[in-house]
Amino acid sequence: MSKKAIAYTSDVILGRTGDVVSRKEQRAAIEQHARENDIQIVAWFEDEVYVPELLDRPGVKAMLACDDACDCVLVERVHCLSGKWPELHSFLDLLERRSVKLESTSLRWDCVSQMARFHPRRLGESTARLNPRVAAEPVKGMAPKTVLIARPQVLRFSTLRS
Repeated sequence: MSKKAIAYTSDVILGRTGDVVSRKEQRAAIEQHARENDIQIVAWFEDEVYVPELLDRPGVKAMLACDDACDCVLVERVHCLSGKWPELHSFLDLLERRSVKLESTSLRWDCVSQMARFHPRRLGESTARLNPRVAAEPVKGMAPKTVLIARPQVLRFSTLRS
Protein backbone atom coordinates (compact mmCIF):
# COMPACT_ATOMS: atom_id res chain seq x y z
CA MET A 1 0.00 0.00 0.00
CA SER A 2 1.54 3.29 -1.05
CA LYS A 3 1.86 6.28 1.20
CA LYS A 4 0.02 9.46 0.18
CA ALA A 5 1.74 12.83 0.27
CA ILE A 6 1.19 16.50 -0.36
CA ALA A 7 4.28 18.04 -1.95
CA TYR A 8 5.54 21.59 -1.38
CA THR A 9 8.20 23.67 -3.12
CA SER A 10 9.49 27.19 -2.66
CA ASP A 11 12.64 28.80 -4.04
CA VAL A 12 15.45 28.36 -1.54
CA ILE A 13 18.10 31.07 -1.44
CA LEU A 14 21.40 29.67 -0.19
CA GLY A 15 23.07 31.76 2.51
CA ARG A 16 26.51 32.98 1.52
CA THR A 17 26.39 32.41 -2.21
CA GLY A 18 22.88 33.65 -2.92
CA ASP A 19 22.39 30.72 -5.30
CA VAL A 20 18.80 29.55 -5.68
CA VAL A 21 17.54 25.98 -5.52
CA SER A 22 14.65 26.36 -7.92
CA ARG A 23 11.19 24.92 -7.51
CA LYS A 24 11.82 22.95 -10.72
CA GLU A 25 14.90 21.24 -9.20
CA GLN A 26 13.01 20.54 -5.98
CA ARG A 27 10.06 19.10 -7.89
CA ALA A 28 12.35 16.71 -9.80
CA ALA A 29 13.94 15.51 -6.53
CA ILE A 30 10.53 15.07 -4.89
CA GLU A 31 9.16 13.10 -7.88
CA GLN A 32 12.22 10.82 -7.88
CA HIS A 33 11.94 10.25 -4.11
CA ALA A 34 8.22 9.48 -4.47
CA ARG A 35 8.89 6.91 -7.23
CA GLU A 36 11.68 5.22 -5.25
CA ASN A 37 9.65 5.05 -2.01
CA ASP A 38 6.18 4.14 -3.33
CA ILE A 39 4.67 7.52 -2.42
CA GLN A 40 1.63 8.81 -4.26
CA ILE A 41 1.58 12.61 -4.49
CA VAL A 42 -2.06 13.68 -4.18
CA ALA A 43 -1.50 17.47 -4.36
CA TRP A 44 1.23 20.01 -5.14
CA PHE A 45 1.64 23.43 -3.54
CA GLU A 46 4.29 26.06 -4.14
CA ASP A 47 5.16 29.62 -3.39
CA GLU A 48 6.68 31.65 -6.20
CA VAL A 49 7.41 34.76 -4.15
CA TYR A 50 9.44 34.62 -0.96
CA VAL A 51 7.44 35.61 2.13
CA PRO A 52 9.54 35.63 5.33
CA GLU A 53 6.79 34.34 7.64
CA LEU A 54 6.07 30.70 6.79
CA LEU A 55 2.42 30.67 7.85
CA ASP A 56 1.72 33.83 5.79
CA ARG A 57 2.73 32.23 2.48
CA PRO A 58 -0.19 31.64 0.10
CA GLY A 59 1.03 28.14 -0.85
CA VAL A 60 1.46 27.10 2.78
CA LYS A 61 -1.98 28.48 3.68
CA ALA A 62 -3.54 26.55 0.78
CA MET A 63 -1.64 23.40 1.78
CA LEU A 64 -2.85 23.62 5.38
CA ALA A 65 -6.42 24.19 4.13
CA CYS A 66 -6.24 21.16 1.80
CA ASP A 67 -8.64 18.36 2.74
CA ASP A 68 -6.93 15.64 0.71
CA ALA A 69 -6.11 12.65 2.90
CA CYS A 70 -2.37 12.22 3.21
CA ASP A 71 0.29 10.65 5.41
CA CYS A 72 2.97 13.30 4.95
CA VAL A 73 4.03 16.63 3.53
CA LEU A 74 6.94 15.96 1.20
CA VAL A 75 9.66 18.59 0.64
CA GLU A 76 13.04 18.47 -1.05
CA ARG A 77 14.69 20.06 2.00
CA VAL A 78 13.40 21.40 5.29
CA HIS A 79 14.85 24.81 4.46
CA CYS A 80 12.24 25.39 1.73
CA LEU A 81 9.79 25.88 4.58
CA SER A 82 11.91 27.94 6.94
CA GLY A 83 15.39 28.51 8.26
CA LYS A 84 13.98 29.58 11.62
CA TRP A 85 13.41 26.76 14.08
CA PRO A 86 10.58 28.39 16.14
CA GLU A 87 8.61 29.02 12.95
CA LEU A 88 9.21 25.51 11.63
CA HIS A 89 8.34 24.03 15.02
CA SER A 90 4.93 25.80 14.92
CA PHE A 91 4.33 24.42 11.44
CA LEU A 92 5.25 20.88 12.57
CA ASP A 93 2.82 21.21 15.47
CA LEU A 94 0.02 22.05 13.00
CA LEU A 95 0.90 18.96 10.95
CA GLU A 96 1.08 16.79 14.05
CA ARG A 97 -2.45 17.78 15.07
CA ARG A 98 -3.59 16.36 11.72
CA SER A 99 -1.46 13.21 12.17
CA VAL A 100 0.63 14.24 9.16
CA LYS A 101 4.42 13.95 9.13
CA LEU A 102 7.00 16.06 7.37
CA GLU A 103 9.27 14.05 5.09
CA SER A 104 12.32 15.51 3.40
CA THR A 105 13.92 13.90 0.35
CA SER A 106 17.30 14.81 1.83
CA LEU A 107 18.67 15.83 5.20
CA ARG A 108 21.16 18.69 5.06
CA TRP A 109 23.71 19.61 7.69
CA ASP A 110 22.34 23.07 8.48
CA CYS A 111 21.03 23.64 12.02
CA VAL A 112 17.32 23.57 11.13
CA SER A 113 17.61 20.30 9.22
CA GLN A 114 19.50 18.71 12.09
CA MET A 115 16.94 19.88 14.66
CA ALA A 116 14.17 18.51 12.45
CA ARG A 117 16.11 15.26 12.11
CA PHE A 118 15.75 14.64 15.83
CA HIS A 119 11.98 14.88 15.68
CA PRO A 120 11.31 11.41 14.23
CA ARG A 121 7.58 11.53 15.02
CA ARG A 122 7.34 14.46 12.68
CA LEU A 123 9.89 13.66 10.01
CA GLY A 124 8.49 10.34 8.93
CA GLU A 125 9.97 7.04 7.91
CA SER A 126 12.99 8.41 6.05
CA THR A 127 14.50 9.47 9.39
CA ALA A 128 13.84 6.02 10.82
CA ARG A 129 15.82 4.50 7.95
CA LEU A 130 18.69 6.95 8.50
CA ASN A 131 18.81 6.43 12.25
CA PRO A 132 17.07 3.18 13.26
CA ARG A 133 18.02 3.67 16.95
CA VAL A 134 15.80 6.78 17.12
CA ALA A 135 12.76 4.96 15.75
CA ALA A 136 13.28 1.68 17.60
CA GLU A 137 11.04 0.98 20.54
CA PRO A 138 12.77 0.05 23.79
CA VAL A 139 12.79 -3.60 24.81
CA LYS A 140 10.63 -4.16 27.91
CA GLY A 141 12.59 -4.66 31.12
CA MET A 142 15.85 -3.48 29.57
CA ALA A 143 17.42 -0.28 30.84
CA PRO A 144 19.32 1.90 28.35
CA LYS A 145 23.11 1.63 28.61
CA THR A 146 25.19 4.64 29.50
CA VAL A 147 28.30 4.91 27.39
CA LEU A 148 31.24 6.96 28.64
CA ILE A 149 33.76 8.22 26.14
CA ALA A 150 37.17 9.26 27.43
CA ARG A 151 38.33 12.75 26.56
CA PRO A 152 41.45 12.68 24.38
CA GLN A 153 44.61 14.15 25.92
CA VAL A 154 45.43 16.10 22.76
CA LEU A 155 43.05 17.46 20.14
CA ARG A 156 44.34 17.38 16.59
CA PHE A 157 42.67 19.37 13.84
CA SER A 158 43.49 18.96 10.20
CA THR A 159 44.25 22.10 8.24
CA LEU A 160 41.27 23.62 6.47
CA ARG A 161 41.80 24.29 2.79
CA SER A 162 39.78 26.64 0.61
